[in-house]
Amino acid sequence: MEYTCNRNKLQSTQPINNEPNLLGALIDFNINVTNKLQGDLIDRTHSVVQMWINFDEKSTLKIAEQIKLNVKAKDLGESVLLEYEIIELTTVNDKTVATTKLTVKFNQEATLHIDNLDVSKYVYLITATPSKTQRPD
Repeated sequence: MEYTCNRNKLQSTQPINNEPNLLGALIDFNINVTNKLQGDLIDRTHSVVQMWINFDEKSTLKIAEQIKLNVKAKDLGESVLLEYEIIELTTVNDKTVATTKLTVKFNQEATLHIDNLDVSKYVYLITATPSKTQRPD
């Protein structure tokens, strides 16, 4: 599924699977993206969103006009494997900034922090708290 952040509300751009008892991951995200501009200028994007995704299916969250986050959750029983791919969108080529996996127990917080000017002009701080639950109505 693909979602777009719009004033901290998610808008789906793909149909929702309507199976009533489908288990998946409900993930609370706190996303900070900072662009260190020249001099003392700083441009920040902050989003607090909640997204439900099917296990083993990739979902996309568009953080800003030029940045999207692909997320996949794999159920490991008491914990979840979160797979992230951060992609910066350009008019020429899309650039994958990071592809990483984090294992975290359900209802605990996982943090991803990327601050490397050789990789991106942006600093990413993404926290996620996943829970295992049925698809919300």
